[in-house]
Amino acid sequence: MSEVKYSKLQAKDSCESSALPSSLSFDDGDRIPDLESDEYCTVSQFTQYLLIYTTFITLCFLVLLSFLATVAFRGDCVFEDRPSDILSPLDSSYSPAKSALSRMTVKSAQYDEAMGGMPSKEHDEKWLNLVTPALMRSSYEEMSLAGENPEQSVDMFEGGGYMTSLGVYHELHCLRRLKLYLHSYHYYPHLSTSPADPENAYELAHLNHCIESIRLSLMCAANVALYSFQWPEEGEEHTRKPKTKTNSSRVCVDWERLDSWTRERGVGLQPRLKHPRNPAEK
Repeated sequence: MSEVKYSKLQAKDSCESSALPSSLSFDDGDRIPDLESDEYCTVSQFTQYLLIYTTFITLCFLVLLSFLATVAFRGDCVFEDRPSDILSPLDSSYSPAKSALSRMTVKSAQYDEAMGGMPSKEHDEKWLNLVTPALMRSSYEEMSLAGENPEQSVDMFEGGGYMTSLGVYHELHCLRRLKLYLHSYHYYPHLSTSPADPENAYELAHLNHCIESIRLSLMCAANVALYSFQWPEEGEEHTRKPKTKTNSSRVCVDWERLDSWTRERGVGLQPRLKHPRNPAEK
């Protein structure tokens, strides 16, 4: 019976060639070489090395991909409790206050009972202090970059510039007016509740504008912190309805930093202004 003969590869102490055998013969008496000898290079050895190398590269790629996916999915937690000056690349609008913006992660439910409570001296002082920087000074260039027409805006009587306000302070002013009207028995004891009363009609129109401003701002910011519900404890009021609760976090502006920046530009709640009919008139 004939035997298959593989030609010997030219090899020294180790396999240096991956070429296939150059010829095959079926002559009787030829011996079958020892394929485990160092002087022979087999295709299976090369395949094993290639498989190990490919597996290593694939694992490295999968580890890197997994890391990048984790960072993308939990990006809001990577810098948790640390301020960041990086704003969304989608926000291309201009504001002179952007240099004062930084972000930080806070708990969603951090309530100030003094600001949310019933009318009191402390309550009034806190709200008044909150809206004090509502009016500030801006330059001609800042007005133009923000899309505001300086020629149709109110000039400051002293120090130059124009009377302006950041949107957040306009909305805080609106919220305060709603708060005052909610407790009109305390703040407006002589205000008529009739919609036909001119003073009350003006206030209602003002508050309807305020509600719309706050609605737009809330939907723009879109707080997406998760809230859940629980049944009230026995003895609590309205025990038949679930009440909201949350232990979630959300990313917020560093308010103290923004507030400090605004107060440096503040002109008070009753600044002197130039009137178009009388430049010296307040």
